Amino acid sequence: MLSLPNLSKSTIIYLMFISAMLLVMLATFTLLSKDSVATTDSIGYSIVENEKQTLEIRAVGAGYEPKKIYAKSGIPGTIKFPPTTTFGCQNSVVIPELDASKVLSRTSDTEFEFAAQPAGKTVKGSCAMGMYDFEIVFN
Repeated sequence: MLSLPNLSKSTIIYLMFISAMLLVMLATFTLLSKDSVATTDSIGYSIVENEKQTLEIRAVGAGYEPKKIYAKSGIPGTIKFPPTTTFGCQNSVVIPELDASKVLSRTSDTEFEFAAQPAGKTVKGSCAMGMYDFEIVFN
């Protein structure tokens, strides 16, 4: 038969508290992990409606998703970043080609407007530190 050591009531409560905290941290990590990885070969495409295109990029734990987006040349548009739950430098987006930089919102979309671009042009963006990047290829 299993015998438990003689523990005080306060020690048992402390161990139960620590166990509960570990379970909460594990559950949080599991729920947030679906947004934590940016694949190196992820590709996206713009959506064109009413002579304007929309590109959606998400900030995730390991950068941006998708890493590359194909957009239509000759059509102006918007780059949309949905609300983010990340805490790294990817929350501060810089797009030098558009002379734009913004800190991503946690509660609403963050948008960058762009003019029509010529075919073959590539617009690159990154986090403020340059650690994570993405690119938009116009064709």
